[in-house]
Amino acid sequence: MGIKMDHFWVAFKAIRNCPTSPLLKAAFLRLLDEEKTGDYQAYQHLKSGIEGLLNPKAWVEWIHENGGGAASSEYAQIYGKTFSAFKDNLGKSEQKPLDKIEKLQLECGDLGETIYALRKLEEAKDKTHLNLIGGVAPGVDASRWPQEDDEWMEHKFTLDLDTMPDLKKRFPDFRTMSFFCDDESDNYIDGGGTQVLFSTDAQVQKNDAPEDLNSSRPRYFEAVELKVDMSNESQRDKVYSLPARVLGDPIWLQGEEGGANFIMQFDEFCCDINLGDMGLMYVFSDDAFWQCH
Repeated sequence: MGIKMDHFWVAFKAIRNCPTSPLLKAAFLRLLDEEKTGDYQAYQHLKSGIEGLLNPKAWVEWIHENGGGAASSEYAQIYGKTFSAFKDNLGKSEQKPLDKIEKLQLECGDLGETIYALRKLEEAKDKTHLNLIGGVAPGVDASRWPQEDDEWMEHKFTLDLDTMPDLKKRFPDFRTMSFFCDDESDNYIDGGGTQVLFSTDAQVQKNDAPEDLNSSRPRYFEAVELKVDMSNESQRDKVYSLPARVLGDPIWLQGEEGGANFIMQFDEFCCDINLGDMGLMYVFSDDAFWQCH
């Protein structure tokens, strides 16, 4: 719903007149993002719109379960309970709110260009995958581990190509792609101090890291497949805000630069790295550099 916020609430009231699935999905996802900006009049439009739908209580529950709830008084009126009873009832829900990636999945649907959003995990769901942050880079031994000034570069993360089929198609001979940086406190805006290495299944099986390597405890992430329409401004903006995503085209922070065979872009929330003022790292098959504000 590419409309200005001051018109959104009036438009939301009108969803009762044409409650198609695409319209409801777009309206309620936008509501989750904008609910806290509403005033009394806005919430009256919201209440009127929901009350005109089939099973309005279910929509109130969905809003609450997915992180909404700013218009609590209006939701309580829809629910037909006192405010305290309403909160007690909804407080029993054990469903986790939708995260940024899940909201984008709902908005995008099943059509569009394939990208992979990377989501950090508390622990590895599947011990066989090699998507990890820090630790030892799978398949990179002492003969291949990059160095800078005779010091081992730090392994930031590894992508497991087997968990990202469209990326695997581009590099069918390899199992992983590992990203290295010489010092997270240094700023290498021109591409220096970074290294991208691909490893085969055979190399991963050996897994002989340098003996004197001082590595951190690995953390894990998963690759979530999304189908996005990058010509859609709303979807493009949400893709841009992802902490890390693979494939698609680079969305430049400053202006287009060189680089062939784009793989991914990420920000400081992806891993421990200094990218200046809210910068983004752009990773290609043989290079990596970053831009900042």
